[in-house]
Amino acid sequence: MKWFTGDYHLGHKAIIRICNRPWKNEKQMEKEIIHNRNELVKQDDEVWELGDITMLGPDRRPFIESRIKQFNGNKHLILGNHDRFNAFTYVEMGYITVHTALKIEMRGITFVLCHDPSVYDVVKEDSVLLCAHVHGLFDDLLPKSRVINVGVDVRDYKPISEDEIFEILEKKGGL
Repeated sequence: MKWFTGDYHLGHKAIIRICNRPWKNEKQMEKEIIHNRNELVKQDDEVWELGDITMLGPDRRPFIESRIKQFNGNKHLILGNHDRFNAFTYVEMGYITVHTALKIEMRGITFVLCHDPSVYDVVKEDSVLLCAHVHGLFDDLLPKSRVINVGVDVRDYKPISEDEIFEILEKKGGL
């Protein structure tokens, strides 16, 4: 199974206020995000994280690494604007691959995985852009623009599955 998610912002206290997240502190937020993910994602599932795992820097590597290791799944990272470690460090912390953007095929459709949806203008019309970055600004821009936000702020703080993405595309005329 493939899963998609983004915008965790682990260790970022202010994101709770900025995005009106339902927790009192970042420890509660991290605990529930990890729990929600691991309830759905099995160890052998593939997970594409579309950026902003954290805003913390290299001085907090042990903290971030300990959180990443708690996540189920074979992890792939699409770097976000707040991801401050270099790609090799993310691999050392448990990611299989690290990208700035990537095209993948699912069920005969090309999906572009990128943190920031502003790249939509360069995505071919027959592709679908999966993004994060915008938090609660929108969940999708279907059918006119083939963009789906997989960030936790619009997905009940859970990853979204490949099946759910295709349900959204079908329901909203994006196929």
